[in-house]
This record gives sequence, structure tokens and C-alpha cells, in this order.
Amino acid sequence: MNLAKRDTQQWWVVASVLALTLGVLTAVSASAGPYDWAAGLPGCHPGQPAVAHYAGGVALVPQPTNGPVPCGVLTGAATVENRIEVTNDGTVIYMPALTPSAPPQVPPGTPRSTNTTCGSLPGIPGNCPSNTVARSSDGGATWSYSKANVFPDAISGDVDNNIYVDHDTGRFFYYDYDSSTDGFKPDFCGQGNGATIIHSDDSGATWSWGFDLEHNCSENPTILVGRPRISTPTGYPSVVYLCGNNFGTGIAGAGSTGKVCSKSLDGGLTWNGETFGAFGGGQGSYSGQRKDELHPYPQCANGASSSGGNDVQPLPDGTLLIVVSCGGNTYLSESRDEGASWQIRNRIPSGGTLRADSVGNLYKANGSLLSTSTDGGRTWSPERNMVAPGVTLSSPSFFVQGTHRVGHEVGRVAFTYYGHRTGQTTDDGFITETRNALDPNPVFWSGQVNSPTRPLLTNATGVNQGITIMDFKGGAFSPDGRSVWASFVQDCGTSLLLDPNCSSRSPAYNPGNPQDGFAGRLVWPH
Repeated sequence: MNLAKRDTQQWWVVASVLALTLGVLTAVSASAGPYDWAAGLPGCHPGQPAVAHYAGGVALVPQPTNGPVPCGVLTGAATVENRIEVTNDGTVIYMPALTPSAPPQVPPGTPRSTNTTCGSLPGIPGNCPSNTVARSSDGGATWSYSKANVFPDAISGDVDNNIYVDHDTGRFFYYDYDSSTDGFKPDFCGQGNGATIIHSDDSGATWSWGFDLEHNCSENPTILVGRPRISTPTGYPSVVYLCGNNFGTGIAGAGSTGKVCSKSLDGGLTWNGETFGAFGGGQGSYSGQRKDELHPYPQCANGASSSGGNDVQPLPDGTLLIVVSCGGNTYLSESRDEGASWQIRNRIPSGGTLRADSVGNLYKANGSLLSTSTDGGRTWSPERNMVAPGVTLSSPSFFVQGTHRVGHEVGRVAFTYYGHRTGQTTDDGFITETRNALDPNPVFWSGQVNSPTRPLLTNATGVNQGITIMDFKGGAFSPDGRSVWASFVQDCGTSLLLDPNCSSRSPAYNPGNPQDGFAGRLVWPH
């Protein structure tokens, strides 16, 4: 009897423990979600994970639960046309950060300018005392600011610039569009002093620079690095290129006679172009008037050559590629001599922005339409619309750079853009990426980086400032492979005068700068 009673008591204890354990597990299971891992990350939205879909906005049913989560944070500074990059140590760099402050004494002892605001000259948004970037080393939780003060530049503009990271060396490059030596002259962009190419080996903490006379006031040319083919660099392992309009007036690229790649063999300190440079010139135009007059493409005899953008891409062997068009046809043009000469490689079905990966595959975004080539551009896949389900694409957009980095996942590309849904008068920010772009039917992941209750663009009259924000934006992959970042802007509000979020900005920022820097990303679980 006692033995039976003891057995009964033991069984009751075991059963109670099992019931308690199952209750705890059930409670944990009920409260835990598949995206809770993102809850503590800066600006992340576990409740609105990225949507998995096929081309054309066809959502997967059921939805996977192992995808990325969108996130978005303010940089703490006003901005205009923007780019974003991620350095090898994970530092996110957003350009520009318009921070009102007195410019430095360059050189020491010279009188300081009295301009202590950003955009204080009528009609000149982004006119700041010096180039400044916002930097975050903790995933966007906090931001600091670094000024790239270049001597003898007295003033720097913050529109039409560009940035790039050479992940092989860790060097960060910053192209300055409007660098000048004797004050700001809006009628003489660049004042004939050429381009300033700034670089940093410590993620933007300190800076060095060089000057390229070929690209005088060229609007957002592309910076890239490639394997040497005919040269022997000194003090730097790769050839650094600056590719775009040879010069301009500062008005939408007007005045340029051609697009050319200047090159540097010492990591960006000295530069050689088509007619100017450390080695007496010798680089060749890949499109435009100078190409057509001096070294025309035989395929372009019936029409002037042009390139849709400045996105020259390096192949693993150092060959350079760019999309060009003429006579109603589109081609790939290549250079096998570091930009000294260019030849048509082959005809392609359509234009667009080109990207290459570390094994030579090509990816092209014709607007939001993605196509791929695994044979050097000779044949292409059908074009696939990358835009998120239920979203209409708005401008601007950006085909994320950095796919040619050694170690970057082959087949992984991303597209960043503004967009809106049916009936929506405002615009939100989106990132779409795929990790299997080379598959016949790739899966895309799309996420909205801003809160559903706070749009990025209100589209209110007088708040959006045209090309000062809507000309271009940027995007970059993190070297750890976990995130793809994108640069956006967020309007201060719906009215410059009546919305206190806007009116409180004066006098530090005039009405020419009502947007704040906004950094978004898609982040994957570990």
C-alpha cells in the first residue's frame, strides 16, 4: 500500500514537471516569432519582413520565414543628392551630410569664410563649407561626421559627387564635383581646376587627395578599380579609374564633348586622362563627340555614340565594359588597354546599367528590369521586373554597386528605389534583392525601409526640391554579406512654413535643404 502510494506520488510529480515543461515551451513558441532576431537592430521592422516574390510582383504562397528584415534610420543631418558605401570594417558612410559650421582655415592663418549655413546661397542647394560624410560603425544606431578638407580647395559643392570602396585594399574614394580655389562662382563650375578625388584608408577618419584635370565639373562619374593589363602601378595594387563626362558646366552634363576614363597608378594621388595628366594624356573616349570624331565605332557610322550612364565595370582580367548606343542599337563596348581605346564587343538587346561579378557574369538593370548573361554579354536572359508586389516605381532608383568584389556571392544583386502603392500620394523607400539572379526563375526579396506611418517623400508642394534629391541615390553591399544598404532622403514635413519640423530648421538650413539623410537596409539573420 505504501509502495503503491509512493509510486503514485512519483508519477504525479513527473507528470506535473512534464506538463509545466510543455506549458513553457508552448508559451515560448506562441510568443516567439521568426523575425524576433531583428528586434534589437537599429531601425528594424520585424513586423514588416521582406516579401518573397517572383518577377512581376508574384508573391510566394506560403511566404518563407527565413528571409531578411528591412530597417531604416536617419543620419542626423540634412542632405541632397546622395550615395552610400560600406567599408571593410563595417562602417556605413552616407554622403553628403550637410552640417552647418564654420569652414576650416586652409591653409592655417587665412581668413575664414562668413558662411556658416548650408544652402544659404539662393538657388544653390548643398553649398556647404566643405565635404562632409555621415559615418556609423554600429549599424546605424549612432552617427558621427567627418569633413574632407582639401587644400587648396576653398569651397566644395555637395551635389553630383560619388563614392566607392576598393574592398581589396579597404580604401574609400570620394569624388568632389565642384572644387575651386577662389570662392564660389556658379557661372564657372569647377573654375578649370579639374576634379578632386579624395581617399581615406581609415573609413573616413582622415583624408588624402589628388586632382584629375580631365574631369572638370563632371556630374557623378564612376570610381572603380581594376586589375592592371598594360601598366605597373606603384604603391597600390590596382588601377583606379574615374569614368564619365570629361567636363561640364554644372547643368545636367551640358558642355561635355565625350566620356572618358582617367586612371591612377598610385592609388588616387596622380591622374592621367585623355588630354591632361601625369603621363601626358592618352586615354580614349568611349562615347560622345570626341569618340565619334577621333576614333569612331564602325557600328556607329550612322549615328552619334552615347552611353546611358557612367557605370563602367571591370571584369576579372581587367577588361573594362560599358553600355553604349547609336543608330537605334545598343552595344557592349570594351577596353583591353585600361581605357586607352574602346571597341564594340557585341550587340545587346537593350540598354541599362551594367554590373559584373567576380567570375565575369554580367547583370543589367534596364530601369527595374533585370537581365543576366553568363557568356560575357553575348546572350542574355529575358528581362524580369524586380519591383515589389503592389508597388509602382518612382524615381530615382539605383542598381547596387560592388558585385565584382572577390568574395561577393555570385548571383546576388539588389535594386533600391522610391515607390508607392495604389491610392498613395506619398512615396516610401524600398530595397529589392535576389541571391539567385542567374536562375531561370529567381526569387526576389523586397522590403519597405521606412515606417508605414512616416513616408520618406510627402510630395507636398515646395518640399521636394527636384533634382537636388531626385537626380540619384545609392546602394552598397556590406562586406560581411549580411546586409544591402541604400541611401534615401526623408522630407522634413508637409509644409516648409507651417510644419514645425520644417520651420524649426531655419536659419541653419534654408528652404533649399528640407530633406534629411535616411539610410535603409535589408538585413539577413546570421
